[in-house]
Amino acid sequence: MTQSENEREMLLQCDEPFARERERIHLLLIDDALRGLADIAAGRTFEADGAIKRLQQACEKKRCRGR
Repeated sequence: MTQSENEREMLLQCDEPFARERERIHLLLIDDALRGLADIAAGRTFEADGAIKRLQQACEKKRCRGR
């Protein structure tokens, strides 16, 4: 076992439920980052200002229809 594997095992033994939840959260964050990078590589991105403006306009249109 490497030192990092030993440290991980010790952490899991000390606070098992919390360590497992932290690990799950870290894996979810890594997965989300990888999906974001894949979107960038595939060109599935928008400039933030333009995207927010379009969302706000769509929201305003829905509010007007709902009245």
